[in-house]
Amino acid sequence: MSRTSRGTGPAYPGLKKPETFFILFFIFSSMYMHQIIVLGRATKDAEVIAKKKKNPFVKVTLAVNEYNATTKEEKVYFYDVLIFGKTGDKALESVKKGDVFMAMGKPEADAYISSKDNEAKASVTVLADSWRVLK
Repeated sequence: MSRTSRGTGPAYPGLKKPETFFILFFIFSSMYMHQIIVLGRATKDAEVIAKKKKNPFVKVTLAVNEYNATTKEEKVYFYDVLIFGKTGDKALESVKKGDVFMAMGKPEADAYISSKDNEAKASVTVLADSWRVLK
């Protein structure tokens, strides 16, 4: 029995050299220099946001839970995902509250001062290139 037939072979059997993987990764991520992939649950149904003199887009807010096993604490992060064009129309129909949703795209960070407690805050928005509902 060969070594690869037991499942203990190389991690990327189709790649001859490790450099090939990095070249493929660079081509994959060359659309933007930075990409983010978020996976979480939709906090509410997808909604259309219409701005004056701009094309409307669809917004999905994701909640991503992080659990720290050593301190036994759970922390929740929220991400706004913006979807443009015809894929936004599909997202409007298919993304419902509680759905497991994954999006990949360009991250944008915004800093602001909270009007409630006058405290500095930050938010991350993902301009989605691709997305999927994983029900």
